[in-house]
Amino acid sequence: MIIVEGADLVGKTTFAKRLEIAIPGMVYQHLHKLTPHFERLEGHKQLVCNRAVRDRFHISDVVYKKASKTAHCFHWKDVNLLNAYLRTVPVYTVIVTCENCMLEERYDKLSEEERASEPDLKTAILANECYRTIATTGKLGEYSFDVDYWIDCSRKGRPYPNDTDVYNASTIYNRLRSWR
Repeated sequence: MIIVEGADLVGKTTFAKRLEIAIPGMVYQHLHKLTPHFERLEGHKQLVCNRAVRDRFHISDVVYKKASKTAHCFHWKDVNLLNAYLRTVPVYTVIVTCENCMLEERYDKLSEEERASEPDLKTAILANECYRTIATTGKLGEYSFDVDYWIDCSRKGRPYPNDTDVYNASTIYNRLRSWR
């Protein structure tokens, strides 16, 4: 399973769909907003699928609660247990971030209808910063996460994940899968 995490508008969905095409047999799956009654640890374990490219998973659950300043439903001890479980299956985690000014530009281009389906810009920027912290430290407060590949997009380099990122992520994932 490949998990692609990142704030809204960074290009993660397009990247995840490109990975699905690049790796034969993979299936794209988007994890939508979880209900408060979703059993975090067991529910996420049941969603593990070896041949899936997951657009969001457990990291998003923690990041968006922090960014929106709402109470966490996922205790850090349960996140650690889930991380330990994920290490027993071939799971590869990619985080996509970008410059905050790029999020502002992309948000400004959204229609009113598109904005209604996205978190507000402030939340997206805070989430982007949380993902950047996780990508560089593996932690967010008391939470720890495994990150295998970080794509940090910028205006000057690459505004969105590119062909090289798809190649690198798919190649490393295939190596990881063959080792486990």
